[in-house]
Amino acid sequence: MTGDRRPVAERIGAELGLSKSDIHAELLPQDKVRLVEQMAKAGKVAFVGHGVNDAAALARADVGIAMGAAGSEVALQAADVALLSEDMARLAAAHRLARRTGQIVRQNLTFAMIAMVVLVSGALFFDLPLPLAVVGYEGGTVLVVLNGLRLLFDPIRSDAHSSLLSILGVTPNSWKIDHFAPDEA
Repeated sequence: MTGDRRPVAERIGAELGLSKSDIHAELLPQDKVRLVEQMAKAGKVAFVGHGVNDAAALARADVGIAMGAAGSEVALQAADVALLSEDMARLAAAHRLARRTGQIVRQNLTFAMIAMVVLVSGALFFDLPLPLAVVGYEGGTVLVVLNGLRLLFDPIRSDAHSSLLSILGVTPNSWKIDHFAPDEA
């Protein structure tokens, strides 16, 4: 969805792998809102924009995402999320990280509930000594925290990787991880 001319929209859409039928060009702000409303009938809609003409659609979408620090003030205020980067790949990576975060939160909640049921059942029905129950509870807490810390090593946080490796004294020449940087072949 763009207010730009069709040839420009089709060129950018082709770069993104979109079919011509999925490209809507030369849209006015009210056209964008109308299309977002139509899409919202089929499910949740995220709208990405940066200009004054995107503000109404950003506000109407289930999730409005303003791109770039240079975005208009109106768009930034209408959006639910403001990203400072103009790189669309970072948006996709942030979405993947958010989904992974939700998955890890669900894992942690499930583990914590199961651990509590086991510990309470053990204390009530099997005379589990209180110190052992406390150790089990604290051990479960440590496991939940360690599971959550896996998010620190997500590829979107490659800057964190570099910082951690430099703290550990590992030089970039001594390691190679393909997802940190594209192959130079």
